[in-house]
Amino acid sequence: SSAASDVYKRQPYKGCTGAGVAADLVKIFGVACGSNTDLTCDSSVNWLKGIDSVARSKVYYYTTTYKLGTLFGDYCNMAVNLILQWPNDGTSELDYAQCPGGNNMGNKEKWCHTADMAYPFQCTDATRNKEMNTYAAR
Repeated sequence: SSAASDVYKRQPYKGCTGAGVAADLVKIFGVACGSNTDLTCDSSVNWLKGIDSVARSKVYYYTTTYKLGTLFGDYCNMAVNLILQWPNDGTSELDYAQCPGGNNMGNKEKWCHTADMAYPFQCTDATRNKEMNTYAAR
């Protein structure tokens, strides 16, 4: 269904504290692309209200983070890590990446949301991409 594919395309499902004004601040340092009000926590709550439970139940999703539990901490992007809640993947907080009613397939450490971060770009994970294709709605 188009609702299910819309849910799949949107991550973080519950928004991101860095999507609003904080994103503009980080952009000053040459990181990220600026604010996106559609991805703020408030906008995401409103967006999720429009996606029914049947569509959400068809969503299989994964999250990524830097290495968790290290003695001195870790990060995907140091500047972004100063703004986002921990843990995060360099753009999205793990707590807000959850899709209520969806199928959380787990978190994979030492992978980041996008390119040019401390760990590889999550979409280049061939093993996980193969697994995601297994669960993809066709």
